[in-house]
Amino acid sequence: PSVALHADVLPDDKILLTSKSPGFAWIVVLLGDGTFDNSFNRNGYVNVRHPDHPPEAIQLSGTMIQEDGKYLACGAFWINGQDRHQALFVRYLKNGNIDATFGKAGFVIIKAEPEIEGVRIHHMAAQHNQRILGIGISLGRPVSALLTSLESDGRANSEFNNGLPLHTRLDNTEITAWNGVAQQPDGKVVVAGEVVESGHMASIVVARFLSNGTFDESFNQGRGYVLTALDEHWAAGTAMTLQRDGKIVVAAFAKVGDALVPVILRYWHSSSDAPSSANAQASYLDPSFGKDGQVYLDFNGTTEGAISAGALQPDQKIVVACSVGSGFGLARFNP
Repeated sequence: PSVALHADVLPDDKILLTSKSPGFAWIVVLLGDGTFDNSFNRNGYVNVRHPDHPPEAIQLSGTMIQEDGKYLACGAFWINGQDRHQALFVRYLKNGNIDATFGKAGFVIIKAEPEIEGVRIHHMAAQHNQRILGIGISLGRPVSALLTSLESDGRANSEFNNGLPLHTRLDNTEITAWNGVAQQPDGKVVVAGEVVESGHMASIVVARFLSNGTFDESFNQGRGYVLTALDEHWAAGTAMTLQRDGKIVVAAFAKVGDALVPVILRYWHSSSDAPSSANAQASYLDPSFGKDGQVYLDFNGTTEGAISAGALQPDQKIVVACSVGSGFGLARFNP
């Protein structure tokens, strides 16, 4: 059996997927009616292979289409016998051939430093000049968040963190992880995810970076990030998007007892937009959205679930997909 891992709807209404089956990783392109796009590798799908790694070592996660129509996927290699991961990007042409002009033979690999157990890229976003943002984690003790920027041909973007992947550990946290990323029109990078403080519950984190990889000190009174705890529950941001007015919408979950509860939060673009009250300035949450900037999802009395993806429609309505009990739910909210 095959399992779809990530999906993107393309401008021409085609659907770009990453998928896995036992021992194999796949990139799939579907037409708008759900049938395979035979213009991609003549059958609509391709088995991703690397000459130096067995097929079962490739683990794909996110996808993205670039302005020139090329297809990107990201993920990691599992290094057998070493218990380590190496992050990967791979790019294909619209006809299904691997793009040999990207990185080395179509692949860009980010190797872990010796003191790190592994690195993984989970999601991507487009930057100006066809640059590519990738977010993920560095597996170690502690776990740190990973943010990297590539040129269109796969070379490291020398203007971002001196061309090096940016590993971020906030304060003295045991885990810092980015799970969503987007670029503002001014080139600043917004990420959302989770932090786990030593001896404490997990909190949702939203951070903003300048295009050179340093924290944006205009965000949250010089800190560059804001933490949101949900009633002392374990909470994590799982996806994010930016509204046209710059406000930041984060999909998340809170762990209440043994159950996961889906929640959406909306943050101000900057402290100058927020009300002058101390609470609004400290939380950065937009109180005009839901209750105090938060909306907990309730599907006909079922509140258990976790949001896996979110998006904005052209009219700025918010659409989220999530698990609901043992099933699946889709919800839409006014902006």
